[in-house]
Amino acid sequence: MTAPTPPHIDIKAQPLSNFAILCNKVVRVAMFLLSYFNDAQRQATKDVGTIAGLNVVRIINEPLTRARFEELNSDLFRKTMSPVKKAMQDANLEKHQIDEIVLVGGSTRIPKVQQLLSLPSVQPSYPV
Repeated sequence: MTAPTPPHIDIKAQPLSNFAILCNKVVRVAMFLLSYFNDAQRQATKDVGTIAGLNVVRIINEPLTRARFEELNSDLFRKTMSPVKKAMQDANLEKHQIDEIVLVGGSTRIPKVQQLLSLPSVQPSYPV
């Protein structure tokens, strides 16, 4: 019998599977997990990667490697702003007109992405 997954873990195999199909060159991955995850949570996360067709070669505690992770992915994080800016232009909106920022999806849980998408007067919310 496997341990139940705690409700605070967001495990979604389908988006990972779609990602693996879209980027078929991505087959070996290192997963960044919160350091307080227990062994069952780590195994469940690794299993989701396997179900999605990924070879999880390493699981890394997030707080120990966050700075390096952000450094390696800084160009990708900056690119997240392009669709946001385009959507704002299309809607004829300026930053001061934004009342609420709603972040949805796995990448929006990355602290650097949250930082880039926040405004001084509006902090992002996470409905799901």
